[in-house]
Amino acid sequence: MDGLADRVMFRLAYRNFGDHESLVVNHTVKGGGPLAGVRWYEIRNPSAPLVYQQSTVIDPNVNYWLGSIAMDKTGHIALGFSVSSLNVFPSFRKIANCYMEICKHKENLGEVDISVVFGA
Repeated sequence: MDGLADRVMFRLAYRNFGDHESLVVNHTVKGGGPLAGVRWYEIRNPSAPLVYQQSTVIDPNVNYWLGSIAMDKTGHIALGFSVSSLNVFPSFRKIANCYMEICKHKENLGEVDISVVFGA
């Protein structure tokens, strides 16, 4: 499987907050060893772009690819992606920078991914 790491495979999501504008985007990257990961970015003020925050979601034992990212009206980011490995059936997981109304630091999304749809 080729993750096409040199291309954005999902749309850039735009938000205008009044005092600033934000774009969030992600793409598949080579993760640990032969596995894939998902790299995400928040870009502020598209007219004079600045990478406000960024991170890579990887697992040394699981492929993460084909991400989908969004930002709500309060600035919370959620990232969903496909997962699979020799020991994990193809599934869908998500992470977000706000869990149960207790928000994480803005520098990174939550550290634990949550399985949404399990493969069989």
